[in-house]
Amino acid sequence: MRIRFMPVAVGLGFAFVSGVLAANAQDFEAPPVEAVVLEEPAPATEPEVAPGQAEAPEAGVTSDDPSISEQDALAETGPEAGPEAGLEPEPEKVDAIVENELCHAQFFGDGTPEQAIIHCTRALEAGDLPEGDMVTAHVNRGVAYKLTGQLDAAIEDYTKALELSPESGDIYTTRANAFLEMAQLDAAINDANKALAFNPNYAAAYFVRGRIFEALGQKGFARDDFVRAYELAPDNKDIEEKAWAYGSNQN
Repeated sequence: MRIRFMPVAVGLGFAFVSGVLAANAQDFEAPPVEAVVLEEPAPATEPEVAPGQAEAPEAGVTSDDPSISEQDALAETGPEAGPEAGLEPEPEKVDAIVENELCHAQFFGDGTPEQAIIHCTRALEAGDLPEGDMVTAHVNRGVAYKLTGQLDAAIEDYTKALELSPESGDIYTTRANAFLEMAQLDAAINDANKALAFNPNYAAAYFVRGRIFEALGQKGFARDDFVRAYELAPDNKDIEEKAWAYGSNQN
C-alpha cells in the first residue's frame, strides 16, 4: 500500500508522514496492517407509522423539512453577523478652521465660487466652528451662492449669519444688495436702513441704498446717498462714477 501526502513546501519534495519528515512522500511505504474481519451488523429497520400519523423529524434538524440536515439548515440561514458586521468606516475628520480659510481663499487668484461653496459647507458641517467663524462661513458661502446666481441660497446664508450677529451693518448691506438683485425692493430698503442705523458712516450701505432708490425711481434720494457715499469713500471708482453722474444731472 502506498500513502501520498501533500508536501509541506509545494515543489520542494518534502512531506510529513506520521510525524517523520520524508524526502519524498511518494516513496514512503506504510507498514503492513493485519486484516481484521468484522461481523456485518443487522440491517436497520424503519419504525412503523400508523395511518394518518406524521413522521417524527430527525434529531438535531432545525429545518421543517426532515430531509435537510442540521448543517444544511445552518447553511441556508447563514452564520450570525458578528458585532462589527455591517459597520461603516468612520469618515475622515474635517478641520473646520482650515476649510473656512480655504473657502475665503477661493475669492482670490484662481479660486472659484463653486469651490468656495464646497469648502464653506465642509467647515459648517464639521460642527466645531467658533461663532465668529460661523458668521464668516455663512457670509462667504452666501457671496459664492450669489456669484453663481443662487440668490435664494445666498439670502438664506446671510439670514443665518444675522441670527448669529444681529447688529452687523456689513451683513445687512450684503443682504440688501441680494434683495435688490431679486427685485425685492421693500426688503432691500429695509435692510439698507438697518445697516445705516448700526453704522451711520458706512459708505457701502449708502451706495446700495442709492441703487435701491434708483430702482424705485426716487432719483433725488438716490443722488443724496451716492454723494454721501462718495464723501465717505472717494477712492471707490463705482461710487465716484455714480456720484458724478447724478451731480452732473443736477447742474
